[in-house]
Amino acid sequence: MTVPDCCPNCGTDGFDVAMPCGTCGHFRLGRLRVVNGGTSLSVISLRTEVGKPLLSQWVGADEAKYAEAVQYAFIPDRELGWTIVASAGCRNETFLDGISLNPGTPRQIVSGMSVTIGLSRARIYLEIDRSEPS
Repeated sequence: MTVPDCCPNCGTDGFDVAMPCGTCGHFRLGRLRVVNGGTSLSVISLRTEVGKPLLSQWVGADEAKYAEAVQYAFIPDRELGWTIVASAGCRNETFLDGISLNPGTPRQIVSGMSVTIGLSRARIYLEIDRSEPS
């Protein structure tokens, strides 16, 4: 597949499919939507490290369950699309659709997948939104 060097939406030069266009916001990989209980909690369009502050906000769980360190990161990738990468040395294991993630190894995300941390029942769901920003 040939990657265009300009945005297919507005024509701005220097377009990178793993980043939103700086002019119009077009994002070929789509934005990652974090959902809990049918409610959209966050929309992510850049690499995002997830640790205690975001986890506490998203699942409302007791903050003591989460380590201060980053648990995992959502990372846009040119070939895989959206990925999740568990951090090495985390106190709590990260699971994608019930499967343990190996720290440092990217796993592709598909709409409808869920992420849980450790033995917690706190769960978030992931959706990929490829609609154009308004």
